[in-house]
Amino acid sequence: MTSRTGRRARRKSSSANGQLVAMSMTMPFIIATRMSGMWFNALQPSARGDRENTRMVAEKLAASFESVAAANSEIMRQSFEQGMRLMTGSQRALSLDMDKVLDVSLKPYSKRVAANARRLGR
Repeated sequence: MTSRTGRRARRKSSSANGQLVAMSMTMPFIIATRMSGMWFNALQPSARGDRENTRMVAEKLAASFESVAAANSEIMRQSFEQGMRLMTGSQRALSLDMDKVLDVSLKPYSKRVAANARRLGR
């Protein structure tokens, strides 16, 4: 029989797992589309191809900054909660929920991967 804490732990990590699975299914399409676009733009340079290449790099930078900020924010939030628990004596300190940190840090990437798949699939 599965314990309640086991089910709860699986439920918490399912969001991050779902994001990883979704990204692993759509990323090959995005990479192939982008690589062929860069190849054709190298053969026949165009303003549209240059814009797409610039957008690709800018999106990756923005997603990485958002991901780091979200992870740091979540770690600080959890640390503050732990500190408050210790100071008030309401509950003993627990460890940080790294599944939640992973979940919030993957959201910017998975959001952009889904948007790119929709946009590039047209």
